[in-house]
Amino acid sequence: MKIVIYGLAKSGTSALFYKIRNSLPAGTISLFEPSTYTRRERLLERLRAARRGHFAPDVLAKLLPWDWRPVRLGDFDDFDRQILLVRDPRDRLVSALLYKTYNASFVRDASAAADFLDLVRRKEANPGAVTMLRLLRTFDALEEAAGAQSSWMDRYHHRGVTLPLRFHDERPHLPVFRYEQLVDSQFGPLEEMLGLSLGGAAKVPDSLQRVVRTKGYGAWRNWFTPEDVAELRPLFQAYLDRYYSGADWDLQASPAIDAKHGSIYVERVINERRGLWNLPPLPAET
Repeated sequence: MKIVIYGLAKSGTSALFYKIRNSLPAGTISLFEPSTYTRRERLLERLRAARRGHFAPDVLAKLLPWDWRPVRLGDFDDFDRQILLVRDPRDRLVSALLYKTYNASFVRDASAAADFLDLVRRKEANPGAVTMLRLLRTFDALEEAAGAQSSWMDRYHHRGVTLPLRFHDERPHLPVFRYEQLVDSQFGPLEEMLGLSLGGAAKVPDSLQRVVRTKGYGAWRNWFTPEDVAELRPLFQAYLDRYYSGADWDLQASPAIDAKHGSIYVERVINERRGLWNLPPLPAET
C-alpha cells in the first residue's frame, strides 16, 4: 500500500501523517514533506527497509504541494491511496500567521519581535480593537523592514486558495478529508478511503510540537472583526464553497482569545527560533 496526503501547511497534515503512520506496520517507509521520490530514492528506501527485514514495506508520504519549496508531484501519481486534507481557510489564516513568526526574519530583532508580540497581546485584551488585517499588515511591515519579502497576504491567497483549487480541479478523483473530522476523531470515512483501520495515535513528535496549537476549530470567529469579514470574505469564499458549502460568517458576539493559543504560543515559537540562532529569549512580560 502506498498512501499520499496532500494538504496545506497548518491544516493538520502532521497529525494525520502520524495517525496513519502509527496505524501501519513497522518498517513502513515514511516520507515527511519530500520534494521528490525518484526511482533512485525508491530503490534506496527499499534497500534500507530490506536490511531491517522488511521486504515489501508500505509507503506513506505527506506533501505540501503549494508551499515555498517546489514538489515534483508526478513522483507520487502512482500511489494507490491519495487523500486531500482541507481546513477552513479562516482558521488556517489565524494559525498560519501565528506560526509564521517561527520563520520570520524580523524575530532576530528582539525589539521587532516584541512589537509584534505586544500587538497580539493587545488583540487578546480587546479582540475588536485590533483587526486580523492589522496583524497581517504589521507582520508584512516588519518583514519588509528586515529585508525579507512582504505582501504575505497576497502569497497566502495564491498558495492557500488559488493553487489548491486548481490542483483539485486537475485531480477531481481525490477524496477529501477535513481537518475538523480529524479533530473530532471521525475516522470512519477515512478508514473506508484507505481500507485501513486507524487505531494509531495522532501524536506529533516532541521535535515538531511547535506546529501544535489549539487542536480545535472555529476560533476565527473570535479573531476576525467585521472589517476583516468585509475584506477577506471575497478571498476565501471560493474555497468555502468547494469544501464547506453553506458556511456562515457569523462572529462571536462577545469574542475572547485564550493567551495560551495566542501570545503565549507566539512567544514560545519566537524563542524557539531565536534559540536556534543562539540568541537570547525575549524579555519576560512585566
